[in-house]
Amino acid sequence: MMNSKKYIRIKSLKDKYSYYMINKMGKKNELQKINKRYYINLLFDGDENDFYCVDVFISNGVICQLSAAVYYELTTYRSHTLDVAVIRNQKVYDLPEYPPMNPVYYSKKRFELGIEYMKTKDGNFKVYDMEKTICELMNFHIVYFTIRFNCFILSFKLY
Repeated sequence: MMNSKKYIRIKSLKDKYSYYMINKMGKKNELQKINKRYYINLLFDGDENDFYCVDVFISNGVICQLSAAVYYELTTYRSHTLDVAVIRNQKVYDLPEYPPMNPVYYSKKRFELGIEYMKTKDGNFKVYDMEKTICELMNFHIVYFTIRFNCFILSFKLY
């Protein structure tokens, strides 16, 4: 079995393996079913990154706000939750205990602006570009995180 990705779509498993082999790998603790669309690869030996699980639990989710700022190394503050943008009327079900995710609801027009697709050997995820991330932080968090923004602005000036 491939050890290159932690989260594997059921569709890609079906392309390579029969249902019998998939169930057999599950019994041997190589795979574990997460939901209707994904399995977790229990033999994964790559880099652990919380960003890879966003699409697994929130379909079409985009990493945003403070989580995107962490990705671009714009801040040293690390929130205990992963901020994930979703379209306003989208239903979000069964979020995991770890990593804790905070769905942030956007209008469709605002949601679609500035999405970047990141592809690595260990997995794929979507994140807003740096410009949108900075605008979001200034728009949503200035009142609540003024102390943290001093570090953010200093970090941005050095970047």
